[in-house]
Amino acid sequence: MDIPDQPQYDLDDALRRIESLMEATQDFEKFSMGLGMRLALGMGKEIRDGKALGSDTAVWIAAWQKDYGSETAEKAVSVAREFLLNPEKLRQAFAEKLGMPKQ
Repeated sequence: MDIPDQPQYDLDDALRRIESLMEATQDFEKFSMGLGMRLALGMGKEIRDGKALGSDTAVWIAAWQKDYGSETAEKAVSVAREFLLNPEKLRQAFAEKLGMPKQ
């Protein structure tokens, strides 16, 4: 699914970078937010590849529930939803958590 006049982002590269950051963190809050970002990127990739939404990512969520608990999986879904529906609001929340100046 191509959107005219929109840049094509390398979602595979973005997924690899998110996974690398998640592996490096010791902060479970940041890790769980990373799960949400990974989920949002994965959903974007499913859409871009013409796959049914959840065809790949539903397996991730099920694994996260098993590995990290329902609360963490639900938080990841919430972060992904916010990222897809209100990316600017989520960017501002991340900036505040990281202590970055408001823009």
